[in-house]
Amino acid sequence: MTRFSAALLSLSMLVAPAAVFAKPDKDAVFKDWRGQCETPEGSDQEICHVFQNLVVKETQQQLLHVMVLQTPKREEPVMIATLPLGVALRPGIQIQVDEVEPFSMMFETCTPVGCRAGLLLKPEILSAFQKGAKGTVSFFNLQGKRLNVPLSLNGFTQAVASLK
Repeated sequence: MTRFSAALLSLSMLVAPAAVFAKPDKDAVFKDWRGQCETPEGSDQEICHVFQNLVVKETQQQLLHVMVLQTPKREEPVMIATLPLGVALRPGIQIQVDEVEPFSMMFETCTPVGCRAGLLLKPEILSAFQKGAKGTVSFFNLQGKRLNVPLSLNGFTQAVASLK
């Protein structure tokens, strides 16, 4: 396991189930992105993140949760995508912004909440998201069918700026 994978796994455990956290200290809306700051039980350090949830209209089942957070130990923000259980893990996730070459995210862990993949938003990747008009998240189901889910970038720049 790489250092980034280990850090992502520990970080994802900090922001995992909602029941672990106290009530959000603040809630913000940045067009299609929401921001939240929470203090894990037993800690006095507040963790802030911005996120977007995509649900299936007919069932209201969560299909995709994308979160961006800034950690104290890293200069670059981290993006964590969570998909429901039952996705093909080996191919990972591809996120494409406009016509830019897609960014790959490999699954790091699966919990009862879903399967998570992380991406360090290095300056060139962050810039693509900030300048982009639309995103597409692609992954495969267990039958090998590729699924493409739209990801709105409307408000992304302001949302990420709020983390600093």
